[in-house]
Amino acid sequence: MVLVTKVDLVEEEKLLQVRDSIKGFLKSSSIARLNFVIKVKEDVTIATKNFEENIIPILFISNKTGQGLDLVRQLLHSLPPHNNWQAMLKDNAEFHITSTDLVKNEFPVLLGVVYKGTIKLKQRMQIGPTKEGKFL
Repeated sequence: MVLVTKVDLVEEEKLLQVRDSIKGFLKSSSIARLNFVIKVKEDVTIATKNFEENIIPILFISNKTGQGLDLVRQLLHSLPPHNNWQAMLKDNAEFHITSTDLVKNEFPVLLGVVYKGTIKLKQRMQIGPTKEGKFL
C-alpha cells in the first residue's frame, strides 16, 4: 500500500506528477507490481478482492483535512491479519527510521516503520544504537 500524504499542501499538477512517478516505480522490473489508485469506497472493494495478485493500492490523503482517511481505514479493515498484533502492542516501542524531512523547511519529521509497541503523543524515546552500541 502506498499513501501519499499532505495532499492539501500541493497543487493538483504536482499530485499527478507524484502519482505517475509512483506508477512508474511500481511497474519497474525490480518491483513488477500492478498499481491501483483508490479514489472512492468501491475502489477499496476491488483492491481487496485482488490484493493477493500483486496489486498495490495507492491512496492520496491529508491528515489535516481528513481527505482519504476513510478510505485508508476501510482498506485496513478489509485486509486479513497476519501477525499477533495484540502481543506486539505490549512490547516496548521500536521505530525504525528510514528517512528524515523538514516540513516547510522548519519542522523535523522522522519517517519510518513502527515494528512493535505503541508510540504515544509526546512520548520520549531513545535513538540508537550508536557505533558504540549505546542509545541516546
